Order: sequence, then C-alpha cells, then structure tokens
Amino acid sequence: MKRLLLDSSTNLLYVGIAEDEKLIDQLTRIGKNDHSRHFVEKVHELLKRNNISIGEIEEIIVGFGPGSYTGLRVCVTVSKVLAYTKNIKLSAVSSLYFLSSGIEGKKAPMIDARNNNVFCGIYNGKKTILKDALRDIETFKKEAEKHQAELALLSGENYNVSVAEILKKKEEVKDVHNFTPNYLRKSQAERNL
Repeated sequence: MKRLLLDSSTNLLYVGIAEDEKLIDQLTRIGKNDHSRHFVEKVHELLKRNNISIGEIEEIIVGFGPGSYTGLRVCVTVSKVLAYTKNIKLSAVSSLYFLSSGIEGKKAPMIDARNNNVFCGIYNGKKTILKDALRDIETFKKEAEKHQAELALLSGENYNVSVAEILKKKEEVKDVHNFTPNYLRKSQAERNL
C-alpha cells in the first residue's frame, strides 16, 4: 500500500511517500511562515520524482497538531482536499508523535509554543503516558524527568520519522468534512479579541 505522510506543525514542511512500512522517499523544507506557498508544490514534486500518481496513493497520514496554527491549517486542508477529491483514505496522528516516531524508548517531544510554553506529550512506543497539551516548559521538563523520558525539541533541524511506528498510532478519519486540526489553544487573533 502506497501512503503519503504529511506534517507542517513546526517550521518543517515534511512530505513522505511510503510503501507499506518502508519510507520510499521524503522532501523537507524549512519554512518562514510560508508553508501554504510551497505545500502542494512539494507534494507534486515528490510524487513526480518517484513516478507515482496521486491515484496510486491509498492512504494519507497527516500530523494534525498540536503546533503552528497556520501550518496545521494548511496541512489538514491539503490532506482533506486530496482525500475527498481523490477518494483516498485519510488517517491522523499527533504531530508530536509523528515527528518523534523514530526515537526509541520513552520520549518527551515538544514544540515551541512561545512565552516559555511548549506543546508536548510523553510516549513509550505507541502508548501515551502524558496526553498532548500546552504546558509551561519547566513543568514539562519535570514530567519528563519523572517518567524518565528523553526530551526532544522538534523543529526543522530536529525530527525523526518512522513509518512503522506512525502506522501503529494512526487513527482513520471517519468524517473528512468535519476533521479539524488539534490546535490546543486559540489563535493569536482569537486571544486578542
């Protein structure tokens, strides 16, 4: 089964193609709040580079947050449009898990949420030890230490993706139209109202 793996929850735009549990190829781009400008182009470029048509993709797995508000919105929207228009199965997984799936053992991935806060969770394999949430960084570091989990600040320079591990944790999206990102907090515009 050919799968498309997508995430843009951080400054990293990640597009991968997998055959069953094996990653065939991937494209990444470190962005500057411009994922929307490059996302579709990178998907097309990766498919073309591997002589695969979108019609050959049987499943899209999307990292649906938490993370960058705009990045999540772009990634989830592209995933929904492709899944709906091309009749492709859509599955979702936490972006924290997605981008740290290749880290073995207990892991404590986090994404910078500014103002000494992080989007974070703790995992041991596919088991969730501490649910994804927005926490202050010092509290999270204590939680990671308590659970003896390896801290990992996820970004364009620091990620580790394992297709086999993502497949263990993904969940199928039953209602594509009502699928939304896991923002975990209101946008800055909503907070400023």
